Amino acid sequence: MKFSLMAFYPFGRASQENGFEGIYADIIQEIQKLSDVRMKTIALPIPRLRKYLSEGKIDLTIAGASSNIIEGAVSLGVVGCSRIIVQTSKTSGIHDLSDLKGKSIGFVANGFLYKQYGTKFALKPVQVTSNKSMFGMLALGRLDGIFVSDVVIDSSIRDGFASPHIVSNWRDKLGVRIEVKKFPSHLQISKKFNNTDIARRLTDAVVRGHETGAFENIYSRYGVQTKGKC
Repeated sequence: MKFSLMAFYPFGRASQENGFEGIYADIIQEIQKLSDVRMKTIALPIPRLRKYLSEGKIDLTIAGASSNIIEGAVSLGVVGCSRIIVQTSKTSGIHDLSDLKGKSIGFVANGFLYKQYGTKFALKPVQVTSNKSMFGMLALGRLDGIFVSDVVIDSSIRDGFASPHIVSNWRDKLGVRIEVKKFPSHLQISKKFNNTDIARRLTDAVVRGHETGAFENIYSRYGVQTKGKC
């Protein structure tokens, strides 16, 4: 069975030591143990992942905020949740979404968050090349807030940044975070996959993963404050 990992850390990336690492990489390892279904894992950028799953070139993936339920696939269950938040600076004066009016708010350039929220709330959108650059600008007071996944920022708070361009006390510059939307992450299988016994075993594995707390433990290991709870 072919599983595709979303190539975006902390959800997934290649690792010299273990092949792959990240929240979804660890979750699929747990699902393999619980289902006794063996998989070959590859990492793909999100657009190609969506296309290949719909075409049946891959059988399985885990996807959430940027993909939702992929056309040509069905959900075998929710394995966790991420949240789209506005992470504010401590000096921004932002307390809720109505306070975004006229504020300089960062987005990764041309990302799905910019496309969804860049023209909303009467904010002033500032497109930035990367999450790392956004965190640096936020810490320096050049942005009032940033649109980001809680999973991404929580893992960054845990791991830090090996960059001379980000002040060492950047965590102290963070203000309140405002939840915008919650996105469940689904184990998704291609509609072209026709082994119903394996699909059932995978569905049962998702249920057991929640019952044992395995998925929450994985989110916790990456610093996610909510433990991926929906």
